[in-house]
Amino acid sequence: MNSSMIATDPISESVWASIGWEGRETVGDTAHGFFYAQRTVDDRIAIGGRACIPIRLLPHRTSMAGCPSTPSST
Repeated sequence: MNSSMIATDPISESVWASIGWEGRETVGDTAHGFFYAQRTVDDRIAIGGRACIPIRLLPHRTSMAGCPSTPSST
């Protein structure tokens, strides 16, 4: 399982108004591993996610423990 996160610089109110993101809702997508984005208290967008990396990309891994069983991960 791989987990990553990144955040933008603080975003001005005029940019937030043009985006239309008025609250602090969290958005997510579980169709591709797990992805989320959230407006932080200091007006940044924090983007993160988790996903399984196929063993062929990580030769030191010997199992996919913690990853869902899918045709692409077996």
